[in-house]
Amino acid sequence: MTPDNSISISDGVVLKGKKEILSGLTPGCDTKSFSLSDFSFLWLDKDTVMMTYTAAQDVTCAGKNRMEK
Repeated sequence: MTPDNSISISDGVVLKGKKEILSGLTPGCDTKSFSLSDFSFLWLDKDTVMMTYTAAQDVTCAGKNRMEK
């Protein structure tokens, strides 16, 4: 459920648009857990809000554990 005009900023990398974001996903990974927390909202104007959050995941890709926060 990724909108076409999504923007993803993670680890200093900016991905713009659904196609670019989905192409960055690694196939064949096993996700054991995933969570979102520490939500923060900043109103930029009356029609625009910027939301930030912390994502944590426990993922194994090609036999290597990639626990990240």
